[in-house]
Amino acid sequence: MIGGIASACSTARNVSPGNQGSTETVPSGSNNNQNKPETNNKQSESEGSNNQNKPEQNNKQSESEGSNNQTKPEANNKQNESEGNNNQTNPEENNKQVDPEGDKQTKPDGNNNEVQPKETNKQSEAEIKKEKETVIGIFNKIPVTAITTQKNKNVLPSDVTDNIGNLNKANEQLKNKIPDVPNEFEYLISAEGNDDKGILNIKIGLRKKDSADFFDLQGNRSTTQVNKVVLVSGYQNNKQAALSFYKKITDNSSAKTVNTNKNAMEIGEKFREIKHKSSLSISEQIKFINDQIKENKQKLPSSLTVPKGFVLKISASPNVTKGKVVFKFSLLKNEKIYDKDGSSRELEAVFEKPGVSYMSGKDFDIVGYTTTESAGPTKTKPRR
Repeated sequence: MIGGIASACSTARNVSPGNQGSTETVPSGSNNNQNKPETNNKQSESEGSNNQNKPEQNNKQSESEGSNNQTKPEANNKQNESEGNNNQTNPEENNKQVDPEGDKQTKPDGNNNEVQPKETNKQSEAEIKKEKETVIGIFNKIPVTAITTQKNKNVLPSDVTDNIGNLNKANEQLKNKIPDVPNEFEYLISAEGNDDKGILNIKIGLRKKDSADFFDLQGNRSTTQVNKVVLVSGYQNNKQAALSFYKKITDNSSAKTVNTNKNAMEIGEKFREIKHKSSLSISEQIKFINDQIKENKQKLPSSLTVPKGFVLKISASPNVTKGKVVFKFSLLKNEKIYDKDGSSRELEAVFEKPGVSYMSGKDFDIVGYTTTESAGPTKTKPRR
């Protein structure tokens, strides 16, 4: 009796309500694996996270897990921006890179060779005082006046100015030399010539080698060059140069011509014609004159040199009544004409006209040409 009741209870537990038409035995624990459709969907949502991902969930998972395995393009770009500073230089970012020493901006390599201006350190009062004393001492050792060497006694100052650009060249002109400058300083030297007075002005400026500033004679710094001028005498002046030149021209009262059968007017006109048409040089003009002279000792020196800066003019004035031609040598310089004694006066424009003789200069006479009387018409003989 008791065994029949137990069997009936066991059968009731194995059959669920509503499934009486299907008596399939369900294994123990199958409720965890087989579900109703509604519950199965819910279970898939809850359990599926371990086995199957929904697209939306998978995308989120990729975002969280992908940082280790797969990088999204957007994330990769950010990563390159953060990590790329170690491997790849971004031009825009590199320009903004800050020098570790401060606010100095990183310069291109080409600036390594560029010379940067030196900063001038402020001087203390003691340093300024010492500098002034040094500068004044340097200027005081430079002579105010000097005399040139003996070899320059026949040289005009303007002949040597172009050669003076440093201390050695300046001292070549002087008997009493200009002293050397201390190592940290340097001279700036130039020169001007005064030929009227025969004086050379040597101008000497002073500055430090590492500075663009000059010094004045009181030792103060100056933005412009202040010179100490050395007046050098002993050179030839314009008057002496003109006088020396005229002395080279043969001093004679009369040099006889070889062309005794020619008229003075003919010779004078021929000289003027070939000089202006052919632009004869001074040496060619002198040759023409020498060709008229009979004796060699009375001829002009063929190498007659005109002083530097002067211009030589030669004019011819025939005198037909006396049978001679007067050749006048005149030196001109700076709108002045120099006479045979070296004196000068202002040049008048009338002297530049062709055929007009200069009033100042030295005359050179050639005589022996036919006179007007001998060159005149032959007298008729009286009839018999």
